[in-house]
Parts: sequence; structure tokens; C-alpha cells
Amino acid sequence: MTGKSRIAFWTITLIILFGLLGFVGYMMINEYQEEIVYQNLTPDGYEDIKTNENTKLLTYEKNGKFGIMDINGNIIEEALYEFNNISYGYDDYYRVLTSDNKILIKRKGKLIKDITNYEGNYVLLKDNYDTTSSYIIYVIDSNSFATTNIKDDTYVANVVEENKYKSIILNTKDGIIQELDGYIGKVKENNNTLDKYLIQIIEDKVNLLSIYDYTVLLSDYSRIGDEENIPGYIYSGSISNDNYITVCKDNKCGVVNNSNEIIIPLLYNDVNKVEQVEPSYFAVSKDEKYGIVNTKNEEVVEFIYDSAVAYNNTFILTKDNIVYIMDNKLNKQYETKLNDNEQLEQVLYNDEYVKMSIHDMLNAGIPRKILIIDRDNGIKEYKYEEFIDIINVDNKMSKTYYAVYNIKNNEVYVDVYDGLSIKKSFVLIQIYKINKINIETVSSSEVLLKMSTNNGDYYSILNIDTGNIIINDAVKKLNIKNNSDKNFFVDIEEGNLIYYKQDLISKKLEENVISSIEVTDNVYIIKKINNIVYLYRITQR
Repeated sequence: MTGKSRIAFWTITLIILFGLLGFVGYMMINEYQEEIVYQNLTPDGYEDIKTNENTKLLTYEKNGKFGIMDINGNIIEEALYEFNNISYGYDDYYRVLTSDNKILIKRKGKLIKDITNYEGNYVLLKDNYDTTSSYIIYVIDSNSFATTNIKDDTYVANVVEENKYKSIILNTKDGIIQELDGYIGKVKENNNTLDKYLIQIIEDKVNLLSIYDYTVLLSDYSRIGDEENIPGYIYSGSISNDNYITVCKDNKCGVVNNSNEIIIPLLYNDVNKVEQVEPSYFAVSKDEKYGIVNTKNEEVVEFIYDSAVAYNNTFILTKDNIVYIMDNKLNKQYETKLNDNEQLEQVLYNDEYVKMSIHDMLNAGIPRKILIIDRDNGIKEYKYEEFIDIINVDNKMSKTYYAVYNIKNNEVYVDVYDGLSIKKSFVLIQIYKINKINIETVSSSEVLLKMSTNNGDYYSILNIDTGNIIINDAVKKLNIKNNSDKNFFVDIEEGNLIYYKQDLISKKLEENVISSIEVTDNVYIIKKINNIVYLYRITQR
């Protein structure tokens, strides 16, 4: 074979090979021509650099003492303090305790207030250096700032005076705008409920307040909402559906809406969480047994069960360690027995389907089996090792899919489901024998497939909108972080910072990396070389 013939032969062979790979789902990867720029922001280095909740300020260590720098490496406070003598608030405020025990509140290196001899439990601070953030509350008893943000530039401080709680509501532009009795907690978002309520606790009573004008919507209950409590209290701080709010008074529970109109009268020992947008049934308990009632409070399922969940027209019931799934006509759809060490868990997704899992508590709580039940009483059962949730988040709502995989011959079949319907299917070539597959979300439409083998880990990104498959077996990786604006991902794995573009081009950015910080358009890393710690900024151009 001549030289030209050899070239032609291998050219044709490569074209055929690439075509076959494309047919089974491979997409070849081309390098970007962009440049990654590393800028050392702390060229002299330090003994340590620590992050905190305020990502724009960092604590650094020098000669065994601690100081404060900003995210660009500029020194805000020289290293003069013990580590526990520095605490951070919002808007770059911080507190330092000096060597002569003075308590100073500062911002950007400037003294805002010396509160060493301040009387009372809280201090309203006016910042004369910055007109955009003019007030802050510092709570002396807890040495902390009023950092519970309730809306926009508004915060709440719960302070104790004469052994009673008082809530100070503060706006950073206008100062104190309201003082309320009791403890104020923020109601957690759940399902489609908007962030618009506050829980007020006054001794043994609970009120629901509007987050906008602090008017009382529901009052004088012993519990409002679902079984997710405010830390330190036995009262709920979570509402799944504000048209169907569980309330309790005098040891009896029912359901009201946010106008305090009664949906289910307060006759029951408990009411289970109500997550559906428009529920038809409610699981309630009476005399330590559970049953189901409808929206007219008529008994649909008698009170003989140990637990009950009402999901659209499906009831999940347990009695004597046996799980029953029934429709609203009480026709039995499914039955299984629990062992003594097993627990049942149900999670509702998007009002369209529920995941029911049976957990083995003697085996790290790992599920033995998983069932998906849709709103039409359809049921599918899966093995735990072949099932994983995928949470797809966009700017408006959370969409939860799940994926199931199985291996046949030399191919890996991955089906991504929405409810009981397959949204996308993928077929991958198995390069080596696969021991385990994990899937995790990396963006609003992409999930990472990690295939663990005896020869290392192989990766694919699956786009569940387009069905595209992108393969990369170059690096180990875990815990991808996504910058949605730039469509790139960064990760720290075994001391290396790895960089990925949308089609999973990988570049090893830096070695000896301790942690990474994402602020606006930039990625910052903290790395340690020869026991000296540096702060770097990484940018593209």
C-alpha cells in the first residue's frame, strides 16, 4: 500500500468510526480557543484564608493572628485578633474585639460604633460613611447582627427584654420601622407557596403575619403550618399550600385558608401536610388512628390505620406493618409488608406524582424499593440502585425528573422520566464493566452521568431537553458548580480546580486548591503551596 493509499485508508476509517460513535450517542469534543487568566491577589501569602457567609470578606491568618481582607485581596483589618474575636454581619459590617476588650462595629475598616459600655441588649447603628446602608442592629447578648432578612432591605432582630421576646423590624434605609411583641420567624417556602408570611410567637400562641405590612392574618393558634419547626420552638415555620393551612388549638387540628376561613374544622389530633394545589382529600388522625376525609369533612377512609397520606385520588395507608395503596373508591392497587426495621417515606413532586420509598434503617436508611405513583393511580416500581432523582431548576419553578438505567450487553440505557412518562432516552457504549452509575444536576437542562468502573470513572452530560449526549473520560470529578450566566462549571477534586464549558471541555485550572468562591462573574480560589496560602481570581478572555 502506497503512502497516499495509507492516508486515504485511515481517513476513511476515521470517518466511519466517528460516524458509528455519533450513531450510538457520542459527540466528539473540540477545544475552545479561549484563554484562562490566573491573577494572584495575595502575592506575599498567608498561613490561612477562611471564607464565611459574607463572601465579599475573608478572614486571613498571619503570625498566628487574624485579620480581614476583601475578595480582591485588599487588607481591611490588620492581623491583630483572635479568630473568635471577629464576626460578620450583612452589607460588609463586622464586629471585632480588641486586645483591651473593646467591642467595635466597623465597615470597610472604618469605625461605626464603640459599644463597649452600651446599656441595653440591642444597638441601632447609623453608618455615616455610606448613605445606601445607613442602619444596622447589633444584638449584644448574642454578639450577632440582625441578619434574618425578611424582604428586600428589611431585617428582623429577636431580642430579649425582661425575659420576654421583642422583635425589632429594621430597614437599612429607614432604620427601625416597627417593634412587635414576641418572636418573629420567617415562614419557609414549600412547593408553590410564595415568600409572603411571618410567624409570630407570643408565649404559647402563634400568629401568621403578612410579610408586607405585618398585619395579622391568623391569630391565637398553638400551631400554624406543617411539621417543620422554628429552631428552639415547637411551632411550625413551613406552609406547603396557603389555601390549605394546618392549624391547631387546644390540642385539636383542622385546616383553614389564609383568610382564616375554615376548610376542615378543628376536630382532629393531627392533619398531615397538604401539598396539592387543589386537594380533594385530607389525611387526619383521631384517637391515635388515621383516616381520610373529603373537603366536606365526610369520612372516606375509616380511622383504623397507623398512618395515612392523601395524594389526589390515591391513598397510601399502613396498618400492622402492611402498606396499602388504594384509589378513592377503596380499590386496592398495591400491597407490601414492611419489616420491623423499615420505614415508609413519601415525597410529592409538582402535584403530578409521588415517590414512595421503603427505607432499611439497619442499612444506613438505604431504600429497598421505590414506587412512583401518578395522579391517575398509575404505579411503577424500581430498584433503588437503578433510580435517582434529578432536580431541574429554572427561574420560575423547580421541576423534578427521575432517571432509571439498566445495562444490556455493552450498552447503557438511561431513561429520564417525567411522572410515569419517559421524557428522553439515551444509549451509551459501555467501555468497561460498570459497577455503579450516579446522576446529578449541573444546570437547568443538563445532568451528569458518572459511570464507575474498575478502570476509573467515565462521564457523560445528558441534555434532557435536546437529547444530546456529550462524553468525556478525561478527569475525575464531583460536585460541579454551575454559573448559569456563563454556562460553565467549576469543581474541586483532590486538590485540583477543574473547569468545564457547556459541552464538558475540561481544563485543569489550578492545583493545591483548598476551596473556591463564586462572586458575580468571577471565580476565586484559595490554594496552599509549601504551607503558604494564596487567593487567586480566575477569569476568561
